[in-house]
Order: sequence, then C-alpha cells, then structure tokens
Amino acid sequence: MIKLPNRGIVEILGPDAAAFMNNLVTNEIAKMANKTARFCGLLTPQGKYLFDIFAYRHDDKTFLLDSNHSEELVQKLKIYKMRAAIEIIPRHDLAAPQNTPETASFSRYESHRLQLGIPDLAQDLIRDKDFALEGLMDELHAIDFHKGCYVGQEMTSRMKRRGTLKQKLCRIKIASSQIPFDTPIMAGETEIGRIRSNNSTLGMALIRFDRWQHAMDAKQNLLANGVEIIIDPPEWLSGANA
Repeated sequence: MIKLPNRGIVEILGPDAAAFMNNLVTNEIAKMANKTARFCGLLTPQGKYLFDIFAYRHDDKTFLLDSNHSEELVQKLKIYKMRAAIEIIPRHDLAAPQNTPETASFSRYESHRLQLGIPDLAQDLIRDKDFALEGLMDELHAIDFHKGCYVGQEMTSRMKRRGTLKQKLCRIKIASSQIPFDTPIMAGETEIGRIRSNNSTLGMALIRFDRWQHAMDAKQNLLANGVEIIIDPPEWLSGANA
C-alpha cells in the first residue's frame, strides 16, 4: 500500500447522483454497475483540464470520487449542483484499514509511473490551460466519445474528430538531473516541448511531435536547461513515433 498525499475523497449522495455526474464528466457514469469504478475528468467548457477523477459507484445513490485538489472539486461541483437532489460531502474520514503496512514509498510509486509513461494529470497538465486530449485522457480510457453531452464535450470531440491536436504528453529520458517544471525543450532555436513531472532519469513532457520529427530528421540534439533529453514514447502511445 502506498499513501497518495495529493488525492482525496468526495462523496456524491442522493437520487440524482448518477445523472448529475454523467452530465459533467468525460466518461459514461450513469450505466456503471454498482461496486465498479471508472476513470474520468471534469473539464472547462473549452475542453481544458481541471480535475481527474476515479469515480466509484457504491450503489444507486452513492458515488465516491477519488481526485486531486479534492477541496476545489467540492466547490466546483457545488456551482453545478443547482436543484439536483444530491449532497456533496468531503470525506476526510475515509481511510485505509489501520496498521496496514506501507509496501512502497511515494517516490518509488512515482518512479514506476514514469517507467510506464503514465501521466499524473495533476502534475503533468496546467489546469485551465492544457487540453484533456493533451493529457492522454483518451488513451487512458477516461473519455467516452459516444456518450451524451458533458462539460467540454464539444471541443474535445471536435479535436478528436478533426485530428487538430498539436501536442501531447510523452515519456522522456533525462541525462543527469531533475529539471524545473515547464522548462522549454529546445532543438536549436526551436521549442519542441515543455518539461513536466520528472526525476533524475525519467519524466513526462508536453511534446510537439511534428517539431520533434523535424529535429530528428535534422539530427539535432534536444536540450532542456542544458541537459540532454531523449523523447521515449511507450509502446501503447499512439501517433508518437518520430
């Protein structure tokens, strides 16, 4: 068991819980079976990332939302509540069973995540700036493109349908040291991406793959803060090979 200090639990309780959530988030929630969970997101109307959520349906009237920035999520949900027959309850009291041994540290969890090339959207996207698709939410099965409307659906569907996405997160290898967040990755005078979460050897970066392709064709080295960067897409990431 690993403690994730950057996440919290919010309960949605009431007869309108399923419909309320389904009208907001990116994945299909209303048809979930009880005692199941799905990954989803809450976006801006422009399709930009705000929160990533593991939604667990306990029963017909109860959802538990595991999310980053959970206190801010509560306030955002209250804005959308209007006349819905629900309660929005922060559940700081929920915890794992006592005396459960910690099997690994958070830093080890982070290293394993980076090895797999899986983003932590709370760390790897800038809220209210980066698009959900840039954060691989479609690749991570957090978006249902066949469900009805949700906040940000129009822009997200249009970007997917027209193929207008210019950049997205990708795993990188780092030559020597941890690099500050949002540091530009340069190929000569051209910026091809921005550093996101990272340690001394691996990280995530928001990459313009068309520019990376040009840099590879020109055999240019990639540098961020003077440190050599290698773009290293995992096998499961589509459309990311230079």
